[in-house]
Amino acid sequence: MDTSGENIRRWIKSRRAAEQRERDGRAEDIPSPAGSVARALSLITLAASVHGWPLPSDPVSTREDVQAYERGVRLRTRLSEA
Repeated sequence: MDTSGENIRRWIKSRRAAEQRERDGRAEDIPSPAGSVARALSLITLAASVHGWPLPSDPVSTREDVQAYERGVRLRTRLSEA
């Protein structure tokens, strides 16, 4: 890798330009609150039309919920025995 001063300056200039483009893009893409709600409702409608309503449960979330419940039961049991 060439670490000459000119290459480093060019890399820094490139990174700064990319950061500026990202900031400009974020400023343009901020939806209004009403637009955000409309997008969210559109996504819910799309998901319901594709998967039916109510939406199917996520097996990973269900498994994690069961694990958390079981850990809570074990903890309560140990604390009540102490």
